[in-house]
Amino acid sequence: MIPIISAEQIPYQLLRHEDVLTNPEERQRRIAKLREAARRNRMFYSKAIICFETLEGPKQVCANIWEVTDTYLILKGGINLPIACVRDVTVSDN
Repeated sequence: MIPIISAEQIPYQLLRHEDVLTNPEERQRRIAKLREAARRNRMFYSKAIICFETLEGPKQVCANIWEVTDTYLILKGGINLPIACVRDVTVSDN
C-alpha cells in the first residue's frame, strides 16, 4: 500500500530528482497524462492522483495540477513537484 500524503507535505519530502522512468515511451505517456490532468483541472476542476518517488519510497497525493512545465508540476497552492520523480498519474472523475 502506497502512503497518501497531502499536497502541503510535499515540500518536506526528500524527492528523487533523477528520472524514475527509464523508457522514453513511458516518459512521453507520463507527460501526456500530466498535461491532460492539467487541462481537466482547468475545465472541470478535476483532481489527479499522483504517484511519485521519494528517498523513503513511493508516496501518493490527490491534488489539482495547475500547470506542467518542462521540469515541474505546479499544484494548487504553488507547490512544485519534479516531473522526474512522478511514476504515474490518474485523473479522477469528479
